Amino acid sequence: MNFRNLLLLYYLVAVGCMANFGVVPLIRFCALRSAPTFLRFLALLLSVTLVLEAIIKLLSFNDKNDPGKRVFVTSPILSVKLFAIIPIITIAFWPVHSWALDNGQTQNDIVISIGEHYELPLPNMKKFTIGNHEVLSHKLTEQKRLIIKGIKLGYSELVVWEQAGTKQEFQVYILSKEKQLKLSHYLQTLHNFNIDATLSGPLIVIRGTISSLSQLKIIRQLTNKAPDIFHLAAHFNQALRNEIIGDIYKQFYEQYIDHIICEDNLLDINCRYTDTNDVDEKFLSIISQKYGANLVKMASNVADKKYLLRLKIIQMEKMNGEELGLGLDSMSGQLSDLFTGGLTSLLKNNSLLLEEQAVDMSTLAEPEIVIIPGKEVEIEVGGDIPLAINNPDDNDKRVLFFKFAGIKIKIKIEKHNDKFMANYKTEFSRPGENNDSVTGNKESSAALVAKGTPLQLFQIGFKTVDNATRSLPLINKIPLIRTIFSSKSGHSNHKKISGIILLEEYEI
Repeated sequence: MNFRNLLLLYYLVAVGCMANFGVVPLIRFCALRSAPTFLRFLALLLSVTLVLEAIIKLLSFNDKNDPGKRVFVTSPILSVKLFAIIPIITIAFWPVHSWALDNGQTQNDIVISIGEHYELPLPNMKKFTIGNHEVLSHKLTEQKRLIIKGIKLGYSELVVWEQAGTKQEFQVYILSKEKQLKLSHYLQTLHNFNIDATLSGPLIVIRGTISSLSQLKIIRQLTNKAPDIFHLAAHFNQALRNEIIGDIYKQFYEQYIDHIICEDNLLDINCRYTDTNDVDEKFLSIISQKYGANLVKMASNVADKKYLLRLKIIQMEKMNGEELGLGLDSMSGQLSDLFTGGLTSLLKNNSLLLEEQAVDMSTLAEPEIVIIPGKEVEIEVGGDIPLAINNPDDNDKRVLFFKFAGIKIKIKIEKHNDKFMANYKTEFSRPGENNDSVTGNKESSAALVAKGTPLQLFQIGFKTVDNATRSLPLINKIPLIRTIFSSKSGHSNHKKISGIILLEEYEI
């Protein structure tokens, strides 16, 4: 038997097997069990057949009259070879589809509106059954075409048995014309944005990978408009996921909110954040609408954690009446020395400089207060002083009244990443030149404070008035007020008051 007859025989056997796989149970059982080996053999045979050298040899043979001369086959013989290759390809790919079905059963969804006809060609049908005749009518033509018609809203199963023993199940959904048009419109819109969407009964199922914000935006718009129609089974690709979550983190960090965790689940972005301050609701709404993110505020001990705020108020006075140009930043040593060794350690390291500059340093106050981030606290250094004004009823008499003189500090600490944002306001007031009023100035600012690291928060410069304590002798009886507003040298001097803070964890 030559090669041509072998291929022809193989072709006939293959065709016979294909015709009997679905009829004879034993052959079908053997075919299912031997499918992997059979497909491997066919793939190997196909690859060998398609090799260039093999093709050349198969398409030619030696001439009997001239052994050294090769003659190519004629077209009829070539056709036999081509027909031998075609069934190999057909058989190789045919089992993958048919054997993938569960016992030869297939399922399909059919969506029609009330009054709409749908035609099913069923040439190999043996019998069929309709589950719900109240919503679906039918008619079978002589050509074995089943025509179904929607009667009213509802659902019905249509089961068809074929002569080969296979069974098909159709899920028939009868919708209103309005809903059917809406589904068709939504489905076309998704396809216009290259989104993988299919109709599954009365639902649109979105699958695949979402790779752009425009795709996400149109999905959000449609699902918000008709949430009962869509089923989301798609997910972000890695680049888009990182872009969205990264931008959410950035937006929250700019609002001084660093405790935030975001995770993705299909097309949902779920973010949990801990905030020690009041978050702008408009800001949260913008983030939620832009990405469809679910923002949940977590209860955490961070919001209730307490810290100890230590404040050193240092006064520097120029003793010779000249302007004071020296500051804490011009001295040797560290600000932390003020909290470990007190002002004495700073004076030792800068004794020659202070003596040369004729500068005297002293500590006005060392208040400590326990604070909670997000809550404002107020510290007062000073007191109420008596002021004399003319009696409005009798100009010859003076009336005393009391008003605060000194320093008021309002501080609000807010968590900002691994540091704290200190928003503060200072108000410095002192007796006027005529001692009948209180004058001063107010300032507000903000600074980043690292826990455990001292920071000079503010510095106030002013000039003492020598006659202030002489005309109001009661001031001399208030130690702190006397220190701030009087002069050690007996005449008017320039002074600077600096505030240094240190934030530490509060331990009970």
